[in-house]
Amino acid sequence: MPARKGPTTLHARLFLPNRTPGPHPLLIWLHSGGFRSGGIDHPVHARMGQDFACHGLATAFVEYRLRTQAANLSTQSQALLPDLQADAARFDCGLDPYFTGPAAIAAAEDCIVFFQWLDAHGARHGLGRRVLLGGSSAGAITVLNTLFLAPHLGIGLPHVPAAFVMSGAFAYPSFYAPNATRILAQHGPADSRIPVGSIRTFADLARAQCTLLEDPRQSHGGLRRNRAETPAAAVARLAEFAKSTAT
Repeated sequence: MPARKGPTTLHARLFLPNRTPGPHPLLIWLHSGGFRSGGIDHPVHARMGQDFACHGLATAFVEYRLRTQAANLSTQSQALLPDLQADAARFDCGLDPYFTGPAAIAAAEDCIVFFQWLDAHGARHGLGRRVLLGGSSAGAITVLNTLFLAPHLGIGLPHVPAAFVMSGAFAYPSFYAPNATRILAQHGPADSRIPVGSIRTFADLARAQCTLLEDPRQSHGGLRRNRAETPAAAVARLAEFAKSTAT
């Protein structure tokens, strides 16, 4: 992808189930970090990859560019950015403006590119055609941006049957259009990092496809709804949601 010093290579960390034969359905997971930090090698990712593998799901933790400036977006995204930022300003959900700007759009661009890479190379890595999306915090914002901005960038994505949005937001309600993805969103109502208003508005817009779970004990970006739920139980719950979307 383009960067200030020229094209840069992005990476993904892949976990495959070893108890079931491939090709495996894949969960693409996008990390947190406010579009300024974070990465694919966070220690919690190994546990997540192992837990999802127990349910027959491969997991790819996908790298995306950080701190990206508008000049390093694609020409399509540069053209769309002013309208996106104007929509976010009209909505004014209390979200940090940095989370609605070029750095956020770059992350979605990179996720879209991973879909394109997957189409060309996924089979030789034991991956099937069933692809899910998930992310926490900035990664959760990227999930929704990828799903609902790709059409406005003239890009077609394959069908994504399920998506997990952990403490996320969608700042551009005028750009929402229904699709067939079923979305499970989790958020703490008093979250100070990403105010709950945006995801509430999105859930209202997308009520036919989005289930929003609010819990005052929800930790920011966490898979668990609260501390009483173990990480393995949270993954099992998400895997069951994904299974319910199978056709």
